[in-house]
Amino acid sequence: MLLVSQGQWRNSVRAKFTLAMVTCAGAAIMLVLAAASGYQFLHEHQATLHQLTSVAKVVSANSSAALSFRDGDAAAEALKAVAGVQSVVGSALYSSDGRMFASWVRDRTAACLRGGKRASLRGAAACTTSR
Repeated sequence: MLLVSQGQWRNSVRAKFTLAMVTCAGAAIMLVLAAASGYQFLHEHQATLHQLTSVAKVVSANSSAALSFRDGDAAAEALKAVAGVQSVVGSALYSSDGRMFASWVRDRTAACLRGGKRASLRGAAACTTSR
C-alpha cells in the first residue's frame, strides 16, 4: 500500500469517486425518508378521516328522530355516544338551515366545532385533535 499525502488524496480520482458515491447514497437515503414520511402523513390523514366519518354516521343514525321532532335532550344524549372515542373532542348536530341544534364537548378546547378539522354527514359532525 502506498502512503499518499493529504493533498494528493483530495485530488485523486479514487477520492472523487468515493465522495460522489457517499453523496449519492446520502441523497437516496434522504429521498426515501421524505417519501416514507409523506406516505405516513397521508395514511394517517386518511385513517383519521375514515374514523371521523364512521363516528358521524353513528351520530347521524342515532339522532335522526331527535332532529325530526326537535328534541334537544334526545339530541344531546345521542351526541354523548361518541364519548368513548378518545380522539373525538366534540360533536354537534346542525339543523337543515345550518344552525347548531345541539352539541357535546369533551372539554372547553373543542374549537373544531366552529371550523376546525371535522367530518360531517347529514347534519351530524364530529371533530378530533391529534393526540
